[in-house]
Amino acid sequence: MATPNFASPPPPANENILVSFPKPSILLVTLNRPNDLNCINAPMHYYLHSLFAWFDNEPSLLCGIMTGTGRAFCAGADLKEWNKSNENGPSRAAPPSGFGGLSRRTGKKPVICAVNGICFGGGCEMIINADIVLADSKAVFGLPEVKIGVVALAGALTRVVRTVGKQRAMEMALTGRPLPAQEAREWGLVNKVMEGGVVEEAIKMAEVICANSPDSVIVSREGVKLGWEGVGAEEGTRLLAENWYSRMDGGENMKEGVKSFVEKRKPRWVPSKLWGGEVYTSKNLGTDQRPSILLLLCVLQPSVFLVQLPLQHTALRTTVYAFGSSLLYIHISLVGISWASRQYLDSRSAMLEKGRLQAWRLLWQEHW
Repeated sequence: MATPNFASPPPPANENILVSFPKPSILLVTLNRPNDLNCINAPMHYYLHSLFAWFDNEPSLLCGIMTGTGRAFCAGADLKEWNKSNENGPSRAAPPSGFGGLSRRTGKKPVICAVNGICFGGGCEMIINADIVLADSKAVFGLPEVKIGVVALAGALTRVVRTVGKQRAMEMALTGRPLPAQEAREWGLVNKVMEGGVVEEAIKMAEVICANSPDSVIVSREGVKLGWEGVGAEEGTRLLAENWYSRMDGGENMKEGVKSFVEKRKPRWVPSKLWGGEVYTSKNLGTDQRPSILLLLCVLQPSVFLVQLPLQHTALRTTVYAFGSSLLYIHISLVGISWASRQYLDSRSAMLEKGRLQAWRLLWQEHW
């Protein structure tokens, strides 16, 4: 296993989750409760949420993999814990990223689920929202919540219909029947089924992804997700171009990709700077502030003129003062708006929320 150098340390270990790095750019997460079919309890949910958040912000890591030990990938929630919590009232909090940190995760980087066996309930909800799903031929999938009087409320119901269609989604949700791996592949839930070696195959696929431009992977993934989450094709393309492509256009990785192709060599990618404080370089920052600098000069020019005016020109001095004050107010306002806009663009959740709100607005206009 590789031992990469991290910009920040990963979250403290959880006894039921194994974290390893088969390659310097790949995170491997293994659920390790084989005696409980890798059912996930509350501490595991929050640990996985923190782990994937750290993964998204760690520059050296480019792709994640999740799998399980024993005969199960994940059989869902820890029902013993759930039964005990019922005695204290219906209080079952979950992290924003949902079941196992994956079922409602938006995230920045791709995660592959290597399904080695039983994949029920919350486990199935995780793979429905995963980016790529590989399965062992013995794996079996299902949403059996209706059989025990609960509901698959971790994000699967509204997502699975987009993958398999209404009728098949209804069959899964209303009957709770198990779905063999090959049938799951035919329905579109699984990318590939194999006879053993599912983790090794996932590592190979992750290596292929990691060989590509980090910026291109992030933006391409976001484009697919915009369409999958219900944004129309044209609206999604516009949002992707304005919010994402415009930020990578002309960046280091884009220039390197084109240059390496022309020079017939392998590209030398750098960590993505699409998020965080390094999104704007000093060069870009200077370019972005040119209008603000010009406006500041407009503010200073009336002030110089005001000093040169004789004292007896009271009316003219008052007019120039008012004009200069107005420009100064506009300058301050534009600087504030510029700062707020950058903060907005650097916020993943805010950006996704914008896409969702626009999608709902378009749907509302279309149907009502």
